[in-house]
Amino acid sequence: MASSNPTHSNIKEDRITVRPSGRLNRRSYGYINRTKENQYWYPQMRHGFNCTKGYDPTIHKFCSKCGLSDHHEFACEQYIIINHSTCTLCPTLHHLTRECSVIVKKLGHRLHNDDSAEFTALLIILETSYNISTRLLAAAQACDTFCSTKKKDILQTTSREKSPKYRLSDGILFRSFHSKGLKANKYALCIPTSLMWSITTIIRAHLKTQSKSKILKSFMDSFFHPMAKKVIHQVLLEISSLPICADGQSDPH
Repeated sequence: MASSNPTHSNIKEDRITVRPSGRLNRRSYGYINRTKENQYWYPQMRHGFNCTKGYDPTIHKFCSKCGLSDHHEFACEQYIIINHSTCTLCPTLHHLTRECSVIVKKLGHRLHNDDSAEFTALLIILETSYNISTRLLAAAQACDTFCSTKKKDILQTTSREKSPKYRLSDGILFRSFHSKGLKANKYALCIPTSLMWSITTIIRAHLKTQSKSKILKSFMDSFFHPMAKKVIHQVLLEISSLPICADGQSDPH
């Protein structure tokens, strides 16, 4: 008796030979037929969980989770879950920050909490990109009026905010922001004004620009302080007034 399951040859015969022009979507010719075929031949594929929603293994072979193109996205051995946003440490890849190989290498294990992963990622960025250790940051926050006041409010639970905008993690102060379209909050490190000179000069050199708005935006992507705009503006004024060295850099001495 013939099997009720479709054979590979039958599926090949049923496939659409002419791919519709433009972006493939649910209304495209043959989309439903291809989706049913893919579910049969690739049972491990789960759109929105281990691969992007529009992933089609009959025409795609790449992995936005690890960046390699030698395997299907849903078959990635390094990362299982697809991140609809991008990793904080790997801004071009769509794996979860808590599973990032950079964090695993730093800590020796994966994290199971998204908030803890974001805190760790920001501290790694601060240390690797700006040469500021967690210990130095903690000491600077303790001497900063804004940071020390917010820490005191949290520890003494005197904050009147209905939804806390600030979080303490291992003694380090973070600012919480609501991200539109994302279920998880976005966090920024609260940077004391005493550290803004070194961070601003590195951002300025990296961006190769003197645009205050671009430098401030880059700073606010990862860091926060209510005085940031004013302080960064003052830092850039001071830098622009410094004599230029032979290598084209400002001389602070």
